[in-house]
Amino acid sequence: MTTALDADIQLLCEHAVSAAAEKGGFSSAVVVMKPETGEIVAMAVSGDYFDGKDGQVNTAVSPRPAGSTLKPFLVALAMERGLATPERRLVDSPISFKGYRPANFDGRYRGLVTVRDALVLSLNVPFVRLLDEVGVESFAEELRALGFGRVTEEPASFGLGMAIGNVEVSLLELVRAYGVLARGGDGRFAPACAYLVSDMLSGDERSHAALGHIADVATPRFAWKTGTSSAYRDAWTVAWNPEYVVGVWCGHKTGGFGDKSVVGAKAAAPVAWSVIRQLYPSGIGPWFEEPEGVAKCVVCKKTGLPASPDCPETEEGRAVRGRSSPRLCNIHRRGPDGKLIEESRLALSLVKPEDGAQFHLVSGSLEQRIVCQVGEVPPDTRLWWFVDAVPVGETVGRGAFAAEMAPSKHVITCAAESGDAVSVTVTVLVD
Repeated sequence: MTTALDADIQLLCEHAVSAAAEKGGFSSAVVVMKPETGEIVAMAVSGDYFDGKDGQVNTAVSPRPAGSTLKPFLVALAMERGLATPERRLVDSPISFKGYRPANFDGRYRGLVTVRDALVLSLNVPFVRLLDEVGVESFAEELRALGFGRVTEEPASFGLGMAIGNVEVSLLELVRAYGVLARGGDGRFAPACAYLVSDMLSGDERSHAALGHIADVATPRFAWKTGTSSAYRDAWTVAWNPEYVVGVWCGHKTGGFGDKSVVGAKAAAPVAWSVIRQLYPSGIGPWFEEPEGVAKCVVCKKTGLPASPDCPETEEGRAVRGRSSPRLCNIHRRGPDGKLIEESRLALSLVKPEDGAQFHLVSGSLEQRIVCQVGEVPPDTRLWWFVDAVPVGETVGRGAFAAEMAPSKHVITCAAESGDAVSVTVTVLVD
């Protein structure tokens, strides 16, 4: 019998999953593939095979919620369709799609963010918006082509939640799909699209975001994507370079809702790091060459779109030659008097409270609140309110919002689903 399994790599993976399971109290699985050939060189699952309860459950091929692991494919598809570049700005503010209200893992919103930052930080709201642009049907078709067998012919049943992981995948499927990126798109995506996704998710900054302090130990350059499914059921990490794709799953075979140790960056990423360290004991490994299809361009610092002559601030950006939209930024223009005008879909202003205002709480009085209100907006405008980046409520139109705040300095922010936001700083004192 001939097998593609590499005995040395298989053994180090078996040790890695056993150590992770013993330390974390959960199950673990690793799959390692050579993308050049598609050969699986290791597949290891923690636990005793002869355990009569669940010892023969192979979690490397078991379907589990994908968490954030599908976001790189959405970005690749958006770039393929000319809808995204690394510097294009996406809106990260509260939004509702027919009652569906996605939220970021940390509960915070950041306004306008680049595609790269949204991918590195694994923000949910910008990717739900991006999927709305790309189309659920198109993304479902792409996932099926990548080998995810549980994306049914009725993708509407998944809806926009596909962007943030309500699709069930197996670790083996994930590793094979990421092999497409490692092979430069493999005909599914342009080589430049695959390269830019890998590049955005690699480098020292990305390693530290995925691994924390253990990234201080030298490892070769890899791209990293972590993921955590809802209710802390599954922790994922996939890391890849031209030679290997390393995929890790951690969780409980019975589902294990609510185990907050089951987080991609905390549970699965260290396992992947351990495997990679042993694959490259010298700390030196290969990386992808930039394909000719990656084009340098000058973009507007506000929108990330190709800069017009009127954009006041610009930066260097990257695009995919022959695919990225040539449409220039159109929010900056000159008025009749020659002065620069920055257009916005919604001009938000706060009439209450004023920036820098001080409020005095009366000792012993209950429910003392600060009234907040915006200026003129359309009456059906949905607005979300934050105190120190923490969501505290929402209003419609010019309806007032009353916020309760402890003595301290606070930042009050109002955001609209258009991405526009306004903030003021107030100080609350006690008499």
